Amino acid sequence: MADESKQDLFLKRAQILIAILAGVTTLAVGVYNIKKSYFSGGRGEIRFTVVSDAGGQVSGARVQMSTTDGALIHTGTTDGAGNYSREDLEADSYILKVLRSGFEPEAVTVRVNPKRTSEIEMSLRPSHAGAPATAATPARGGKIQSVLEDSAASWIQETLGKKKQETTQ
Repeated sequence: MADESKQDLFLKRAQILIAILAGVTTLAVGVYNIKKSYFSGGRGEIRFTVVSDAGGQVSGARVQMSTTDGALIHTGTTDGAGNYSREDLEADSYILKVLRSGFEPEAVTVRVNPKRTSEIEMSLRPSHAGAPATAATPARGGKIQSVLEDSAASWIQETLGKKKQETTQ
């Protein structure tokens, strides 16, 4: 009987040791995943100021933010001091287009890093006489069409015009 109880005691201790090791392993994996998502993940912010070549701030400039794939995700305007900011952005690259009457449009690609603020200063050049003031025009409902939409619309009209001429000849 003494041998059986020693074996039972040994087995109980082995089971406890295995349970402790399993718990420590589970805890380590959990901490690793939490640490990984906490430190590498997160959202960032973009802050920028729009100025003219002459050095003054450009207030009321339209800002279009899109993904690098071209999907428009946000529009806004610069404040009275030419500032614009956008918070709570996923870590990624974004294209910022700035449009203002009397200035040539400007675009820049910005990388947003987790838990960081990307600060940029964009300089706009005055538009030349006869040049279009902006690269986008208002669409129905007050939304802004992108440059690609405008270009596509021009191309479609051109193509349809050529096809009409071919059919009438």
